[in-house]
Amino acid sequence: MKIIAFVSLATIFLAGYFVFLQGENEKKETTLIGSGGNLTVLENDFDFGDIELRGGNVSHKFEVKNKGSEAMMVKKVYTSCMCTTAYLSDASGKRYGKFGMQGHKGLDLDTDIKIAPGEKAEVEVIFDPFAHGPNGTGKIKRIVYLETSSEKTPKVEIKFTGNVIE
Repeated sequence: MKIIAFVSLATIFLAGYFVFLQGENEKKETTLIGSGGNLTVLENDFDFGDIELRGGNVSHKFEVKNKGSEAMMVKKVYTSCMCTTAYLSDASGKRYGKFGMQGHKGLDLDTDIKIAPGEKAEVEVIFDPFAHGPNGTGKIKRIVYLETSSEKTPKVEIKFTGNVIE
């Protein structure tokens, strides 16, 4: 009876160990996908100029390109402020998002968007000038962050500025 119990426990232990190892191997593969990619923003530091406080949202589209030798993944997209949201469209035109500021509910952050070598994607940035209320006038600088699987560009920043006026 003790031998049967020992064999059963040993079998359960080994099965669990192999399941654990399989999970670890899958994690390592996911982390290494696209480490040779190189995501570049083709136009950065966009200036909206004067933005009317009550004039409604303004938006701009930024192109990003994988200038690396391997496909890469955009793993996370988020913004520097609650007044800014973003969407990412891949080369096929599929749109992902609504991405926003970390910690705000109802918005996506984590994603797995593949960008092949030489391929372009588009990040649409939307700024709500009234998000900070009637006292939210003046110069603004906001950033959209893209975290990637690339060793060369693990975190890419897309920046824009403007001047919110009454």
